Amino acid sequence: MRWASLLLLSAASVECAILGIDVGSEFLKVASVRPGTPFHIVLDEQSKRKVQNVIGFDVEERVFGNHASQMLVRKSQKAFTMMNRLLGKKLDSPDVAFFRERYYPYDFVEIEGRQGAVGLKLGETIYSPEELVGMLLQYVLKIASDDAEAPVKDAVLTVPDYWTQVERQALLDAADLAGINVLSLINENTASESEPLRSSLSLFLSCLITSKPIILPFLCRLFS
Repeated sequence: MRWASLLLLSAASVECAILGIDVGSEFLKVASVRPGTPFHIVLDEQSKRKVQNVIGFDVEERVFGNHASQMLVRKSQKAFTMMNRLLGKKLDSPDVAFFRERYYPYDFVEIEGRQGAVGLKLGETIYSPEELVGMLLQYVLKIASDDAEAPVKDAVLTVPDYWTQVERQALLDAADLAGINVLSLINENTASESEPLRSSLSLFLSCLITSKPIILPFLCRLFS
């Protein structure tokens, strides 16, 4: 939790959009809210509400989300999907076995100096899951900034409630690579209750605007 840093946010910062990013294995969904602008789902360039969890390396460019989905069929060895499942995992983990059992054509390797952490080799380059997830989050940040017509960097992210501290830290590292300032991680079971992300983000923004101390204890439970 980063409540000390949250309390130091300036009044100017609440004029910017705050994102809620639901990081799912198959899709990512992005919500945005800021003063004077209703809560809404951010659409991608194809006007879709969900971003497919895919990063593709096509010739000399990277493609993301729904743009990269066709590469899963045409160039599957160069299209990485569900990489958040590998965050904080070792080469011998059941999640690596999951990909192998389903014949994903990925070259899994051990990253040197990282105590057995899994990496993915493409050509002569080895990518960590944090790097690949960071690339996708950077793309999400771009479409959210386009939606807000201003730079956006603050976000809350969802995580499975059973994730360990190692896995949560790996997601934070991926977000840091993407240039995202993670205000908090929300357990998926909390975010999915009633209205996904809506009540959490609205209450969180209210806290930043009003700076009412009485709200903070409830927020600490909500975002735990």
